[in-house]
Amino acid sequence: MPNGSLDKYISTKEDAISLTSKKMYEISLGVARGIAYLHQGCDMQILHFDIKPHNILLDENFIPK
Repeated sequence: MPNGSLDKYISTKEDAISLTSKKMYEISLGVARGIAYLHQGCDMQILHFDIKPHNILLDENFIPK
């Protein structure tokens, strides 16, 4: 993914890249929608058990995948 994982943007490290609060809100909403789809929208319910910033990838428009 072009923008890597979410941990690159929310890390407390000095080299972390900051995002606007609006962009973080949009990413959070996208993650929540993705989880809702996996739990309720699929024919077969999927549970991830390891959702963390490192496992949330961001495309070129910062849409979580």
